[in-house]
Amino acid sequence: CLSLNMKGIKLIILGCITVLILSILSQKIYFPTDILNYLQTFTFDGWAKAHNSLLADPIFQFEPWRIFTKNAFLHGHLPLWNPQNGGGTPFLANPQTAVFYPLDIIYYLLPINLSLNLIAYLKLSLYSYFVFLYLRSIKISNGNSTLGAIISLFAAFPIMWVLWPHTNVFILFPLLLFLTEKMKERKRKHLYFLSLTYFVGVLGGHPETLFHIGILHFAYSLFSFRRNKDLLLKEIKYILLGFLLASFMLIPFF
Repeated sequence: CLSLNMKGIKLIILGCITVLILSILSQKIYFPTDILNYLQTFTFDGWAKAHNSLLADPIFQFEPWRIFTKNAFLHGHLPLWNPQNGGGTPFLANPQTAVFYPLDIIYYLLPINLSLNLIAYLKLSLYSYFVFLYLRSIKISNGNSTLGAIISLFAAFPIMWVLWPHTNVFILFPLLLFLTEKMKERKRKHLYFLSLTYFVGVLGGHPETLFHIGILHFAYSLFSFRRNKDLLLKEIKYILLGFLLASFMLIPFF
């Protein structure tokens, strides 16, 4: 059993912050821009093969959408409709645009080069922290919880899909499990946080991933509250409240 004191945890956090600062100072962007080499417009200075041509969605979809959203906000209007796509297409009603996802506010306020690195870093950091919270909530030691949180960052899914809206939602899964465990303390604030988490999950921009983690969370809750149906019903009520708060996105989507 690994024994790690708070000083060790602080050193790990400091190391993560150092990695972020170094990546910013190096002016390298965590983004598959080399895929643009397959477009003739971008290869007049020469051609080089992309490292992974399967990572095309951020280049051809998500980044243009965020640029479009940022320009719309800078001009003082909501990006309800995208006239630049064919003859025009609904924009805000497309959940994958993730217009109101909280971390994307960074993109709207900061330079693009900085925000691309910062958003990816924050998504992975939050995911790791939520894993730590969950492991602590099920009585795993401080040191082992820290180790588990670090190991979780090496899983393929959060690393490979960090630039996709999938991970906007996926990183909330350990937080949902943590809140379910904390609900056993019967504090109302945990119910409000549960509603807020599902609200952010809708804003994250990938309904399929929200559906998947929702099923797993419900199964976990059924097991956790198998002897307390009242607490299970209360949890369901506050989950529905989260979806109600996000109805301004769900109704146009449907």
